[in-house]
Order: sequence, then structure tokens, then C-alpha cells
Amino acid sequence: MAPFSSLLSDKKKEEKLRPGAVIYYYCPVTTPPKYKYQVICNIDPLLVLLINSRIHEFIANRPELLRCQVGLKSEDYDIFKI
Repeated sequence: MAPFSSLLSDKKKEEKLRPGAVIYYYCPVTTPPKYKYQVICNIDPLLVLLINSRIHEFIANRPELLRCQVGLKSEDYDIFKI
């Protein structure tokens, strides 16, 4: 699979793909694989944070992972308004 950053022109990358931007992109690491909202942390290599609608039980039961979660209110972000 081609690196994500190679899929778009340099101009498009400069305009849209920057740290802090939110993308809706296919995520093969989830079970099952699906499209997810992701926050871009770095472009090349691509590093993203996944946005989940809820905290999975596996994480909720592990304090060391649970403390890494950040709560977001969907009404505070235009990207979640349909």
C-alpha cells in the first residue's frame, strides 16, 4: 500500500493535511476494519490518533490505558455535525 501522504498532491497536503486536521479515512487496524475519524499528528510518516464513539471495555478495565483517553463532546466540533 502506498504511503498516505503520497496519495495527494503537495498543494492538497499543504491545504488540508496538517497536524491537528481531522480526516475520515479507512482504518485497517480496527476489528473489523472500517472508516474512522482520525486526528493527524504527523504527515510523513503518517501518525494519527483514532476518534472512538465510546471507550472500549478492554481500555476501561486498564487504568494505564484509560488515563490516556481524552473526552470530546460531539456538539463542540463541527466535524461531527451532520
